Amino acid sequence: MKVDLYYNALENSIIAEDSLEILDRGDYIGFVQACGPYYITSISRTKELISVFDYSSVSSSSKSFSEKLSQINNFIGSSPERETALDEVQKTSQVTSLKINIFGFGLSMRSSLVGTLTAKSMKEFEAVMDYGLETMKDTKTGIVRSVEVVPWAINPAFYIASKLDDSALSQLKIFNYMSNAEILVTIDGIVRKRFLTIEILSQCLGIIVKLSNENRQVLWVKNQRRQVPRNQYRTMNTAQTASLAITENDFNLPLSATRLLTLLEGDRCPNNSCVFCNSSNNPSGCVEENQRYEYQRKINNFLDYVVGFYSPCLEELGESNPDLGGIKLFSTHWTSMPSCNKPVCLLHGSVYRSGNCSPPEYFVNPDYNVFQDIEFLVDSYCMPVFV
Repeated sequence: MKVDLYYNALENSIIAEDSLEILDRGDYIGFVQACGPYYITSISRTKELISVFDYSSVSSSSKSFSEKLSQINNFIGSSPERETALDEVQKTSQVTSLKINIFGFGLSMRSSLVGTLTAKSMKEFEAVMDYGLETMKDTKTGIVRSVEVVPWAINPAFYIASKLDDSALSQLKIFNYMSNAEILVTIDGIVRKRFLTIEILSQCLGIIVKLSNENRQVLWVKNQRRQVPRNQYRTMNTAQTASLAITENDFNLPLSATRLLTLLEGDRCPNNSCVFCNSSNNPSGCVEENQRYEYQRKINNFLDYVVGFYSPCLEELGESNPDLGGIKLFSTHWTSMPSCNKPVCLLHGSVYRSGNCSPPEYFVNPDYNVFQDIEFLVDSYCMPVFV
């Protein structure tokens, strides 16, 4: 027995009080950051009750028995036809054993419903079907199969709270808002992802650094994205290369804690065996001190992106436009804003330098391999699980 609940509409004209307060104080950018550019207006759910009969028969009537069982499942709710079908099954069946397995999903198990999903006889099975039908009537339960998503800009409550009217100018503002909200959510996601990566990298390094050199040399770190066969741990030597280059072997073969520390540190001047750059002398191959370690480089790239692109773009989106009224989030498309019109900065992994972003390696290098990516390394091994 299966029930599909299509387009179960939500209260789409209602916005939470906290969100309305954000709109009331004119913080439209904060609203997008908190609620996103879209909301779910309806949900499609499905719920099902499955009965599996496992039986043995001493006669050739088993096929007829199966057919009659199928007929019972065609009746929904109590009815004279289902009663007749059940009686016929019990009278004519020649089965020596019968086991009834009942599986259900998406059902409502409210305490107000009295019943059971366990049946030890065909008569009890009838009660199970009745109870199962009752558990399917709750519109708020079921496995979500699809959702309908629409922009906030067409929500009546948002329309009123944003003080928009029905003029052609307001229609232009809605169009701008929808486009600008998409950009705002995109760059917000980029900043959050980079911040999270830096935080995980910092904590992961802290755990490994606390280990003694002896422990790091004998411990393996589990690849949490791609499992390495356990027998390889017994045949591999923990003494691995000290190269900073990340290779496929660092993912396909067991990785020692010492090797992971080397890669996460990314020390371009191990044992201080290099020349540091300075304002008066920059010899070939010199290393800038604030670019020595991977963590420093991540922090620098993060701050450059936030200070150079993210913050100025948010500021311009929030600037007022006296000609069209309201802030630029509504009045001006992002491509007409100098601080935001930098499409390359919308790519994950882009690096901000000298007023613009350079594309990430995967975007420009046809030979790019994800196994060379430090973020993929962090995602695979952090937080470390030692073997």
